[in-house]
Amino acid sequence: LRVATYLSIFGHAIGIRGYELLTLSTDGLLHAVGKIITPQDVLNKSSKLGDDEWVCMKEHVNNSSAVYDRTPKISQGIRIIGKQHHEKLDGTGYPRGLKGKELNEIARMSAIVDIFGALTDERSYKPASPPEMAFDILEEMTEQLDQSLVKVFKGVLDGHGELKS
Repeated sequence: LRVATYLSIFGHAIGIRGYELLTLSTDGLLHAVGKIITPQDVLNKSSKLGDDEWVCMKEHVNNSSAVYDRTPKISQGIRIIGKQHHEKLDGTGYPRGLKGKELNEIARMSAIVDIFGALTDERSYKPASPPEMAFDILEEMTEQLDQSLVKVFKGVLDGHGELKS
């Protein structure tokens, strides 16, 4: 729900409205639906994932695509975002190693919010990081993330009091 909320606020801030904003919000809910197929012992592991476990975890993107393919009324926008939310501008992301202009702008936004959520949420393997620390990390990812969008997202959350202690 946090990812959907953040994407909605972020999208609204850059002028996305109507059906496109609904697509963005829905993606926040469905972008990692493939994790329902990921074994619980991998999802909830309290230590670093091994190589085979990491391969299994990354498979959630393809599993999400399989769910979308069996759901004909899911929009193309949601399919694209679900497939691209772990891709990075420099090609180091997964599953396809897309680069630069190959990445959809809304998927770029989703990548930022997904990373922010992963950093600021408590997980079985780590405590939640403060938002300020999460933004420091996002801002260091100059080759991987669209920094103009990172700046907008940070401004949006700061404006909503999310970054204030």
